[in-house]
Amino acid sequence: MAARLVHKKPKAHKKPKLRLIVPSGFGWGDGSSVLDSLSQASQKGQLATEIWKRIGDLSKHKVTKNYVLIALYIGGRKFAGTDIDRPDQNIKEDIWQSNVGLLLKCGPTAFKHADVTDEPERPVIGDWVMFNAGDKQRIQINQINCAWLHEDNVKGTLPDPSTITHRQ
Repeated sequence: MAARLVHKKPKAHKKPKLRLIVPSGFGWGDGSSVLDSLSQASQKGQLATEIWKRIGDLSKHKVTKNYVLIALYIGGRKFAGTDIDRPDQNIKEDIWQSNVGLLLKCGPTAFKHADVTDEPERPVIGDWVMFNAGDKQRIQINQINCAWLHEDNVKGTLPDPSTITHRQ
């Protein structure tokens, strides 16, 4: 069921009003959308757990060469370090502007030297990794926003993705 506009007939002295009727489960802010539930989990510090639960079995998703698959970080409902709610559009922007992700899978040669030994600072599955936002190729797997990256685009790891802020 889609959202619909309803026109109410005005009384003689009032202007007409339009109201947007949004069915339950339609989307945003009511806890029913995947993005909203990820944002709520992020606010509680449980984003990684929620991503692994929702993304499901990745055993048939093959990553080739030295590429990595990450799930994009979606920030919490509040601006970091404040009690101020983030607008819905701001949370949706995390899909495009995020520069942190949860490492889900690595290709067979990712983070390996030419002699196939592991790089000493190699991130492991489950680490939060940093990258330039423009370096990713975005995809969705089971409604989770993910991205493909070349291993060289991974800049490092961090223990808590919410510590990366963009305040001026």
